[in-house]
Amino acid sequence: MASGPPAGYLDLQTASDRHNVDLNIMGVVVDFLPPSRSRGTDYMSTFTIVDSTLGGYGDGLKARFFRPMESELPCIRGTGDVIILRNVKIKLWSGMTIALSNGNTGWTVFPAAAIPESLGQGKVQLAHKKTARMQPPTVAESLYAISLCNSQDRSTFSPPIELTTAANSSSPVVASPVIASPRQKFSFIKDVKIDSFYDLVGQIVKKYSNNGRCELYLTDYTSNNLLYNYEWGHPEGDGAARDGDSFGYTARNSRHQQWPGPYGKMTLQVALWAPHSYFAMDNVKEEDYIHLRNVRIKFGQDARMEGALHTDRRYPDRIDVTILKDHEDDRVKDVMRRKREYWNRAKSQGAEFLDFARGEKRKQPEGGGAPKGRGKKRKQQQQQEQQKASRESESAKGLTLDRYELNKHSKPI
Repeated sequence: MASGPPAGYLDLQTASDRHNVDLNIMGVVVDFLPPSRSRGTDYMSTFTIVDSTLGGYGDGLKARFFRPMESELPCIRGTGDVIILRNVKIKLWSGMTIALSNGNTGWTVFPAAAIPESLGQGKVQLAHKKTARMQPPTVAESLYAISLCNSQDRSTFSPPIELTTAANSSSPVVASPVIASPRQKFSFIKDVKIDSFYDLVGQIVKKYSNNGRCELYLTDYTSNNLLYNYEWGHPEGDGAARDGDSFGYTARNSRHQQWPGPYGKMTLQVALWAPHSYFAMDNVKEEDYIHLRNVRIKFGQDARMEGALHTDRRYPDRIDVTILKDHEDDRVKDVMRRKREYWNRAKSQGAEFLDFARGEKRKQPEGGGAPKGRGKKRKQQQQQEQQKASRESESAKGLTLDRYELNKHSKPI
């Protein structure tokens, strides 16, 4: 007999009577169908779970999961697997009580073959697979999974199904994110080109999330003329995300949306998709230094350069976002040095730097400061330009007369 569910969870009998609210449940899979296409564009997974309060075979709680990608569906491979469902909703559908997934639903699956028949000595650690945004299972969840699995007749469990080639190419997210190691594609933002892939290191200026996508604004304090020009004292601009409103459908309050810098064309907007987006939403903060692997550089809708980090087709469970907490890393030290030089220049040049940051072009000699005798020098340049224009005008008049004389004496052919 299984013990009661961990704190924060409902048993299946109680959950079945709680409709249209987010809740957390656990159960043993007693029936399931392989993933398939729904009538729309999503993939769908259907399975039935039981616990000590609800059902046996054919008499449990049916669950249905929908996701845009097959790799995001629960990794159920046989009956006897134990599943955790967080933030799932119970609904009545065609006269049947069913647990339906939504955009916030997460899952963890413990394969039956990895669940011991009895508790051994030492720390409880069960093999499992989960969505990227789910935390590793707690001891209480692991103990309850063991209890649930062993409350059933294990001899009736079906053997795990073999993955097809297609399924192998989109296997679910594993328990511990696989962090990609840097490759020889590292680049500064100033050197990236359209339709190429790069590894980037920089600091996060802004972060937004929107319907499962995460947008990071990354700077390494180098400039690229194809980037959006952020100006001092202005809102974040047409090229920036607005609190998850990427297309500007909602109004903005510019007082709360001042761009913090750096100003100019130094910040690359990078859109992250699952599983990278889930990791970034949960772990990455503004001002963090990060490493992004395999970012595709492209033109955005506004014809400005931006980046995209999609799901890796060969390794869909791999997370290509690494937080660089070690500031002794040479790449981080380089970014920090350029950042320090940038803000020191801003401080030393004062008003002249603010003119530049506002987008008011004001040429300066290297080293900053206004040149001495600038007005006198400018006046001399103007006089020289006027004299040159006068000479060219006289020359043009002479050329016109010469052509007139030539035409007057020439005969048509």
